[in-house]
Amino acid sequence: MNKRIWYISKYFPAKTDDSPGGRSWFLIKEMAKVGYETVVITSDSNNVVSLPELHSNITIEQVDEVTLIWLKTIKYQTA
Repeated sequence: MNKRIWYISKYFPAKTDDSPGGRSWFLIKEMAKVGYETVVITSDSNNVVSLPELHSNITIEQVDEVTLIWLKTIKYQTA
């Protein structure tokens, strides 16, 4: 049986070209290093960190050992 962690957070600070990632990113990445299959489900609505521009409603990407599932959502101006 595979060990799998699903991390679901609207405000997940993933590693991007402009950002090294936040606390949650490092937690998930370390879990991947010790053998867990890690999957993160998050949205593209976040005014705190830079996020990739999504061209479809669901975008799946692999960053290091982590699978990121991005959900395109309605943008907001203020938190």
